[in-house]
Amino acid sequence: MTRRRTLVVLGGVLAVGVAVIVVLFLLKKGPFQPAISPHHAGFYARNWRFHLRPVDPEKAGGRLAAERAWRDLFPGMAKDTATGDLLRRLHGDLPVEFVVLDEKATADNAALMAPPGEGFAVAFRVGDLRTFPEKTAAGETWFRVIAFGHAVLIKDAVSPNAAEGLEGPLPGNALALAIEDYMLRHAEDWVIGGPHFEDRKVIGTAAERRADLDRRIQAHAEQSRSFYRALRTPKSWFR
Repeated sequence: MTRRRTLVVLGGVLAVGVAVIVVLFLLKKGPFQPAISPHHAGFYARNWRFHLRPVDPEKAGGRLAAERAWRDLFPGMAKDTATGDLLRRLHGDLPVEFVVLDEKATADNAALMAPPGEGFAVAFRVGDLRTFPEKTAAGETWFRVIAFGHAVLIKDAVSPNAAEGLEGPLPGNALALAIEDYMLRHAEDWVIGGPHFEDRKVIGTAAERRADLDRRIQAHAEQSRSFYRALRTPKSWFR
């Protein structure tokens, strides 16, 4: 065997040996584990103003039930299983806590923005600043001014910038949808309005309003599912 051929053979053996070592190392190390970087997001606002008015002032039914549901809106939502299920759906199936704040806590930015409690990925914090009735062109209208905080902590988010390019869901929209859903279930002859709800013509029947609301809920849920799934989905090494 010539010297040149010997070197070629030795080189081939060495290459095979290196490949075997690399494979054994990867097998020992186990499957690739993506980098984990918790995702934090927070938002708060004060003096958001909402109102409840009759669809038809001349034929408004269930006035006492509507007034009661509106007066106890946030405590009622906090105890309502359907609201809890809806908030989870509106956040890509992440666990959501709904917290009603007292007057002192609503004035505290840190309380509004505090991380979610143990076992939750999302915190909704709400509190009334003022509630009052007022005569309007739509008849007697009940107003409320609120403080609202929204905090997200996803501990197993994939880094870096896993949801880059995706538009995140608006926290205020989720709150608006949840309030509208709750009141439609408790006072179907009344409608929610305000600066943070879409300004649109009131649909005449409760069934039509439910169908319209369900379409908007579905759109928000799909956006949230895509966004939060992206935060938790590893990207391939080879992309």
